[in-house]
Order: sequence, then C-alpha cells, then structure tokens
Amino acid sequence: MRQPVLIWFLLCSFGSASKRGSLLLRAPLLHKVPVQLPEGRAKSGSHGFDETGQDLSVKPGDDFFAFANGKYIADLKLPDDEASWGSFDMLQRQSLERVRGLLEEDMETGNKMGRFYASYMNKSLVDTLDASPIRATLAKVAAMRNAAEYAALSGSGAGSFLPSPFGVGIGSDPKDINSYSVSVDQGGLGLPRDYYLKASFAEKKAAYKKYAADLLEMVGWPEHQKASDQILELEEALAKVSWSNTELRDPVKTYNPMVDVADLQSRAPGFDWSIFLQKAGDLPRKSKLVVGALGGVVGIAKILGDTDISVLRSHAAFHFVSQVASILSDRFVSAAFHFSKALSGQKTLSPRWKRGVRSLNAHMGQAVGKQFTDKFFPASAKLQVVELTQQLKAAFKVRLSNVNWMTDATKQKALDKLASFSIEVGYPKKIHDYTSLRVDANDLYGNIERSIAFGWELDLGKLGKPVDRDEWVMTPQTVNAYNMPSFNQVVFPAAILQPPFFDPKADMAVNYGGIGAVIGHEMTHAFDDQGRHYNAEGKLEDWWTKADDKAFKSRAEAYANQFAKFDLGVPGAHIKPDLTEGEDIADLGGLTLALDAYVASCKGKMLSPPRSGIRSVFLGWAQVWREKTRPDALLNQLVSDPHPPPQARVDIPMKNIAAWYEAFDVQEGEKHYLPENERVVIW
Repeated sequence: MRQPVLIWFLLCSFGSASKRGSLLLRAPLLHKVPVQLPEGRAKSGSHGFDETGQDLSVKPGDDFFAFANGKYIADLKLPDDEASWGSFDMLQRQSLERVRGLLEEDMETGNKMGRFYASYMNKSLVDTLDASPIRATLAKVAAMRNAAEYAALSGSGAGSFLPSPFGVGIGSDPKDINSYSVSVDQGGLGLPRDYYLKASFAEKKAAYKKYAADLLEMVGWPEHQKASDQILELEEALAKVSWSNTELRDPVKTYNPMVDVADLQSRAPGFDWSIFLQKAGDLPRKSKLVVGALGGVVGIAKILGDTDISVLRSHAAFHFVSQVASILSDRFVSAAFHFSKALSGQKTLSPRWKRGVRSLNAHMGQAVGKQFTDKFFPASAKLQVVELTQQLKAAFKVRLSNVNWMTDATKQKALDKLASFSIEVGYPKKIHDYTSLRVDANDLYGNIERSIAFGWELDLGKLGKPVDRDEWVMTPQTVNAYNMPSFNQVVFPAAILQPPFFDPKADMAVNYGGIGAVIGHEMTHAFDDQGRHYNAEGKLEDWWTKADDKAFKSRAEAYANQFAKFDLGVPGAHIKPDLTEGEDIADLGGLTLALDAYVASCKGKMLSPPRSGIRSVFLGWAQVWREKTRPDALLNQLVSDPHPPPQARVDIPMKNIAAWYEAFDVQEGEKHYLPENERVVIW
C-alpha cells in the first residue's frame, strides 16, 4: 500500500524485530519481566563509548568500523531467532520486554489490551481451532466466478485480511497539503521484485513456490502444485511491469492524479476500478484519487485482465492464507516461518510472547504506547532531547547559510523550510480512541481482523476533513525515527532515546555522535534527493533553480559512487546507491551536523578532556552501528531496503569530513583516505 512518503531511520521482519532506528532512557524495572542488559549489549561505562570493543590493531583510516567495533563484532553472538543483531535489535528487544510486562499486568486486570494479548498467548485454543477461522473467507475466494467479483473481493481487502493486487491508502495530498487523498499503487508480489528478475535468486523463488504449494495443500485447495506453478508465473509477469524500489523513491514521478475513476479506467484497463474502489469504502465519491507507480498499475491491470479467473482465485487464496498463517495453528506458523527462514537465514522462530507483543504494537500500538511512556519516559528525558534538537537545528541553519554551491534565492527557501520544521519527541499529542474496537480474549483471529477494519475506518473518517498533523505513523515504543516530508516534520519516539544513542550520564560528545547524529540525519532527510522536492509547508513543489538542481545532483552522484564501490566483503553483495541515496545523504548530513553542534556547545573549550571530544563524536556514531547480519538477510536488504549496511554507514561519511582526518591522523595511502578535492560536501 502506498503511504505518504516517509523517510525512515530503521526497519523490521517476520519473527525478528530488525533494524535501522534510535533511543530510550533507563527507567525502573518492570514488575513482572525484569529488563536485563540484552545479550551482546556493551557496558560502555561513564564515558558512554565501549573502548573494550575496539580493535586497535586496525588503522582508523583503513577500516574505521573495525577500529571502533572490531573486537565487539567478533565476540557478538547472533541469537537464533534474529536475522540481524546489533544496537537497534537489542533496544527493540528491551522495548518488547517492557511492553510484555505491561501487557501481563493488563491480562490480570482484564482490560482491552490484556484481553487482546491473552488471545494471542492462548496457543492451545489457537491450535484447536486450526484452520476453522479462515474457512468462510476461503470459501468466498473459491466462489469467485469472474473479473468483477475478483475486483470486488480485492477492494474489500482494504479493511480486511483479503489480499489485493493493488495497494490503496489514505494520506495527505502532496500537492494539496490540507486535504486527504486516496492513493492507489502497485502490488501483488510476495517476494522482493528483484527476486523474480535475477537468476541469482532462483533458490529463493523455488522456496516461494514450495511455500505456496504447501499452504494451498494444507487448506485443501485443488491441484495445489499446479496452482503454485501458476502463481509464480503470474507474479513473474507482474514483477516485470512493476516499478523498481528506486523508481518508487521519486515523489514527483509517483504523483499521478486522476480526474476521476473513469480516467483511471481508461488509462489502466483490464481491471474494474469502479467496483474495487466502491468496495474499499465508496472511495470514488469521497476524495481525489492519486496513482503512485502509474506504469506498474497500468501493466498489472492489463496482466490481470488477460489472466484466467482460476489463476486469480489461486493467487488470492494463497496470499490470504499466507497473510494469516502466523496467527493460526502450529502447522501454519511452521510453514510460514520455514519460508521466512529461507529469505532471512533466521534459525528459529521468535518465542510466542515476542510475536504477541508485536501484534499488540501493530494493532493497538498507540494505547500500548501511552502506558509505555507513562512508565518509561520521564519528562526530564524529553526536555534533554528537545534541547539537543534545537542545537542541531541551529547548527543546520549555520551550514545552510554558508552553502557555497547554492544561489541566494534557493538558499533562502531552504532556510525558510528549516525554520518551519516541526520536531516531535517521545510521544504524540493525542492517541486513537479504541473504545469501539471489540476484543475477545478467546478470539485471536477475530481480534486482528476487527482491528484491521477499525484502522481502515479511522482512515476513511479522515476524508473530507483537514489534515491532522498531530498524528504519528510510529508508536512511542518503536526503536526508530522518521521524517514526514508532507508535514515538514521529524519524529523521535521514546524507545530510541536511550544508550547507545543517548545516555544523560555519559560524555556528551558520545551523545552528539549517537542521538545527535540521528537527529541531524532526520533533519537532513528534508534536503535529500526525496525530501528536497517538498517546500516549507510540506507541499510537493519545485523550489530549486536549474543551476542549484544541477549542483545538488552532481554532488549526490559523486557521493553515490563511493557507495557503489564499497567492498562489503560478501560475495555477490553490492550496495545499490540509487536505492540508498536518501539514507546515504542523511548519514553524511547527520554526522556533520552532530559534529558542528558539539563544537558549538563547547564554546571554544572541548567538553571531554583528556579524551578528544571530536574523536568521541565519531566513535559515538560508529558504536550505534555495531551489528551482525546473516548473509541471506544482507542480500535481501541490498535489493529491498533503502538503508545501506552498517559498515558503509560508518566508513563512507567519515572519509568525507575533514575533522575525521585530523582527529585520527589519517594519512594518504590508507584505504579510506580521500584527497581533499574528492571529498563530498552536500549540506
């Protein structure tokens, strides 16, 4: 589903809460589930940086990631139920444990969240029910007779478990910032697009086809093996016409307003758009319609129109069962995990309590977040982080004012945009009211089905109303951060505001390199290759002169080339800089701003003698990215995730910053040494 363009700091997966996020502060231990230092979490001492994890045999200029983290990484054990393991994952596990304690207390009181969690944890009932919760819906899928019924079923998927070959969503209109619009985008694939198109992923496709056959056989679908062959053949065709992840990153190219449904029907024939949108919530009558990947939508519609209804039935049946498999009995959970394992390399399934907590975070996350912040995020912590955001914003103003490649007219608009930043810390101003959501302690499937419908009704209720800029798209208990270009807003949830990102007892230079660089990262996203297309109000608008546009692209291309050439040390693993460009630019900007803010805070006197404060800022950033990733998960990340691997996020930005060379005495001839004229400065 196409959502409003978001620029994330992190990410996640099937049974393994995964990567790229930020911070939280120490708080009293939970009553029922004591929060212990996660396995592998370094004890950084009062300084805030774990010096015992360094590999001092490595020169900083040859491999700064190894210099800062080498011994720690060598000793780090990757848990069997994780696809990757590092600072983000450890903090997310701590967040899960804290929420678990809250939910177990809720189970005792019998409140709505407790009943929801109890339904997830009642494994014996779930196993007894087996496939019975899905029989009625599966019968509806099997009864589809023609293209019109297929479109109707697909449209109903907007607020239910039913699958759809197209995503539909509701969000602020990029060019009409005070109004909501309905977005339609490409879909229909069960694997990353590149997996269908590249021979190197043949083994993954084979695992996917087996998974489809297995699930269909488990529900008694006729000719399940033949159906799985047809499903893969259909999705290979869909993948060929679908836009790449790189194309999807272009906010201008993916803004394609339609005059009305008839306009969409004429441009994308082969699929009944009127029925689809009517079943999704009578959408054509309520709001403006915007298509994202227009070429993908057109191509998919044509393929669907040429595909036999029997194949569409099988495709819908498989995706429906796959979507709900993780909340059914053991045999379904095992089948889903076995396939997930083939993609991620994760060895064992996450324990049931973790999956239950993640489910609550997904379906009643704002209510859970209220309890979480009440207990674990004191007002004093928020004040400290808010102060840091203002320091980073001030540092950014200085840098923007002195950019030498931008004309004065464009520079002033950039400064106006920075000045109008909305910065949110900890928790949102208001949360959803879950009063109307019915929760039954003995009905896991129904609880999640009703929560999906509840969420969609909330979205439908936005149409025709002014855009609510106080709404968050992350929960406070999420270890992550984001930039919302259409709101000109940066958000830092409570759970990312803790060591190694931020420790109020540690050397502030390390904190600047941790949470300071995270804050700068999110601010820089407003001026990366995506965010720069939005103006000070959050409107999608070209406010750049042609000369400035050319100058930006020239610098961004030079920087991207450094990522394309970066050696990850894994055969077949290469960074796609056209996919990671936004995150790459944000890392460089974030680290540079953190350094500037730290120096400004010193007021001419370094804050961390006898250690070099400048060194501590760089080491603080490197410490954030301590992580091990399974090879399969890395390959998946490189084709589907806009975030580059940790080594690149550490080594590449640093070698473009002059202060790094002086702080660590980096000399010509060392691996990451760059001549001054080859170092890239964007912001």
